[in-house]
Amino acid sequence: MLQRLLRMTVTALLVAVILFALPAAIVGSTMVWRMDKEAFEMRIASIAKVVEGYSAKSFFRDEVLLEHWRIDGNQPLSHLEWKKFTGEDIEAGEKQSWPTMEYSVELTNGDEIIAQRDASDTVEHIFYLNLIIAGGVVVVLAVGYLISRRGARRLSAPLIFLAAQAEQIGSGQARGTLPKSGIEEIDLVQEELARTAERMAARIAQERQFSRDVSHQIRTPLTALGLRLEEIEYITDQDEVREEARASIAQVERLTEVVQVLLSKASNRRAGSAQSLSVLEIFAPMREEWEESFSRVNRELIIQDDSTGNVMVTPAVLSQVLATLLENSLKYGAGTTTVVAAGGSQIGSSFHIDVMDEGPGVDDEIAEKIFEKGFSGKGSSGLGLGIAKDLLASDGGSIQLYRRRPPCFRISLLAAPTSNIKESEAFVAAGRRHSHLN
Repeated sequence: MLQRLLRMTVTALLVAVILFALPAAIVGSTMVWRMDKEAFEMRIASIAKVVEGYSAKSFFRDEVLLEHWRIDGNQPLSHLEWKKFTGEDIEAGEKQSWPTMEYSVELTNGDEIIAQRDASDTVEHIFYLNLIIAGGVVVVLAVGYLISRRGARRLSAPLIFLAAQAEQIGSGQARGTLPKSGIEEIDLVQEELARTAERMAARIAQERQFSRDVSHQIRTPLTALGLRLEEIEYITDQDEVREEARASIAQVERLTEVVQVLLSKASNRRAGSAQSLSVLEIFAPMREEWEESFSRVNRELIIQDDSTGNVMVTPAVLSQVLATLLENSLKYGAGTTTVVAAGGSQIGSSFHIDVMDEGPGVDDEIAEKIFEKGFSGKGSSGLGLGIAKDLLASDGGSIQLYRRRPPCFRISLLAAPTSNIKESEAFVAAGRRHSHLN
């Protein structure tokens, strides 16, 4: 903004100065030339009168008189010629090339005086005149630039403060109003931003209060549920019940962690706490949690890690997203469900996890809407995939329906530097109770 105002002001000033200086240079140069030319012509006219008087008396030789008249005065003539009516020509001096001035006067007796003068001094005067004009133009432009720069800063400073205020409001930081700038348009925008900041501050306060209420209302029952499950695990003598209690406790802990992440994001409006981790840290507990569920319906769950490094993601986020996809596959899919992780070890490169099964897939009519919150093609709440998309977006990732039939969902994340633990390949097959880890 500052540079644009400076360019506009200096351009307008430059055009105005040129429109003034160019005619001034032309008129000044013409006047200097004309004044010197008039003085030269008056001198030759005086010489002509003297020549006419001396020609009548003929006291001296014509050559001597002509040379005397040529060198007489402040500015000697370069060439002076006397053409007599008798045909005799008398010359004094030598003719020169440009720049010169020439003038001729015809006497009453038929003689003609032709004179030439060196005009270098006149050209020099014209040069100095134009140099002074050019210097004046430079001075005017410099002063105009300094003044316009100061004015542009005074004009752009309120805009900079206005942009900073808008940025703070956009980030949820309500600030007090700035002092008026004196520019009506900017002050109007500033007042509207102040009103917007007040409204946003009120909404943020309401949302934070709501987050605190939700935190209390949700985490308290989850804590109680976890304690009941631990009590059941402790007092039961049946291995199957104890195993189910452990699995339920793991799910309650994961759900508590997810709720904490969601509340933190809603309250603070900050990005996810992504960290570098190996997908094996997510795959191992996920296998323990879901293998029994797939085995009960005679289905196989295969989890495979073909990646060459770590991934940047919040552990609770990735666990929740994978749990949502596996739950959907268990409910609506068929055949073997496969989870494959692949990606490079370069920082910022692509890292993706594919979750697929052998089911009928997703209908074309609903394929574009499955990630919308509240939409469900099977009668469920329709929140799972929508929340999964938002959670991944907070960590800089994304989720998409990579293939409709058979279904394949792809989770895209940013790769992180490889960890010190060298895990070049991992393969987990759940459902038949066998696994292989390298």
